[in-house]
Amino acid sequence: MDILDDIKNKVKDLPEQEVRSYLQFILYRIALLEDKENSLVEFAKDLKEILNEILYPKVTDSDLFGKSNYKKIHIQFGYPYLRQPLKELNILEEEFIIAFHENFSIAPITSLDTEKGQTDRFDWLKNNLSNEYEVEFYKESLPKVISQVLSIHDDLPIYIWVSENANEQTALLFYNVFVAGTKE
Repeated sequence: MDILDDIKNKVKDLPEQEVRSYLQFILYRIALLEDKENSLVEFAKDLKEILNEILYPKVTDSDLFGKSNYKKIHIQFGYPYLRQPLKELNILEEEFIIAFHENFSIAPITSLDTEKGQTDRFDWLKNNLSNEYEVEFYKESLPKVISQVLSIHDDLPIYIWVSENANEQTALLFYNVFVAGTKE
């Protein structure tokens, strides 16, 4: 199997939200090429990084933070906007980003710390959203993200990024009640 087949198979299996994030990042980098300070070499490096992320995704480990050199953890809700600034500051390797892609401003959020609560939410989303891929992405990502948050060691500082919109404020409440409460 050649590289083109590998790429087709990997992209086919990516959640739509992730594909959109990659596309948005690529378009952003293309727009930056007009700025003389941003070179084609840097652009090529960024594209190679995206290719490697897609073809060779990092394995999620239950002790993700115990085997790493991460010095800070950033938690964000909604659109993943932190990756590029941390990369530009050359600290992406030292600071880990956990992104809740979930839209907490819609659907039930009762007992999301339990499997039943998550199932109830996903059933509501499936019945009320027309985008089947988005529902599947939520279904796959929420347990994974909660697991990442619960595996953070107590000695690592956590920075939570939120704005004043309904999604991120509700997500912050979810984090404080269900996730942070289980770590105490």
